[in-house]
Amino acid sequence: MHDYNSSARMYWWTVAVAGTLLLAHALFSITSLATPLMLQVALATAFVGAVAFFPVEIPGSKISVAAGEIVIFLVLFLHGAEAAAVVAAVEGAIGAARTSKRWTSWFGTPAMAAIATSISGYGFLAARTALDRQGQLTGVTMIVLLTVFALVYWALCNILPSLVLALKRGERLNLVSLAKDRSWMAVSHLLGSAIAANLYYAGATIGLWVLMAVLPLMVISLVSAHFLLRRAQTDTCQRN
Repeated sequence: MHDYNSSARMYWWTVAVAGTLLLAHALFSITSLATPLMLQVALATAFVGAVAFFPVEIPGSKISVAAGEIVIFLVLFLHGAEAAAVVAAVEGAIGAARTSKRWTSWFGTPAMAAIATSISGYGFLAARTALDRQGQLTGVTMIVLLTVFALVYWALCNILPSLVLALKRGERLNLVSLAKDRSWMAVSHLLGSAIAANLYYAGATIGLWVLMAVLPLMVISLVSAHFLLRRAQTDTCQRN
C-alpha cells in the first residue's frame, strides 16, 4: 500500500472492512440452511472457484473477471443474497490470487464482490417480495427487476475497483467513459441474470434435477465468455 495516497488508503480500508463484515454475516447466515441446501451452495462455490482459476484481465485495466455470473445469480435466486455474496467473494479471491501479487487485491477484491452482490441482491429480493405481496409480480415487472438488478451489479462491480485506481492517480472517476469501456460486461450480466432466472423457474417447476441437466450448458456459456474475454485481451495487446 506504499503507492496509495491518503484518499485511496481510506477508501480501500472502508471497503475492505465493510465487505469483510458483510461476508462474515453471510457466512454466519448460510450455516442456518438445511444440509442439502448448504451442499448446493458448497457445490456452486466449488464450481465458480474452479472457473475463477482461469480469470482474464479486462483490456486496458488491471482488473480481472472470471465470468461466473450465471452461477452467482442462480445462487441468489435459490438461496438469497448471503449465499450469493459468499460465492462471489470466493470467485473474486481466487481470481485476484491468480492475477495479482498485491495483498490489497487479495483482500480487497472479495470484499468488493461481497458489497456488490449484497447491495444488488438485497435490493432485488426486497423489490421482488414487495411486488409479490401487492400482487404486481408479473412477467413484465420481473423482467424490469432483472434488468435493474443486473445493471446495478454490473455498475458496482466496475465502480468499486475502478475508484481505487482513480484515487491512487488523484483523478476523478469518469463514469461515462467507464460505462462505454465496460458496456460489453453489462450485456454479459444481463444475459447471465436472464439465464439464471430461467434455470430457477424451470427448477421450481420440474425439480432440481433439471438444473443438473443443464449444467453442460452453463459450462459452455462460461467457457465461451472466457474465450471472448481472452480474445478481446489479445486484440488490445496487439493494437498497443
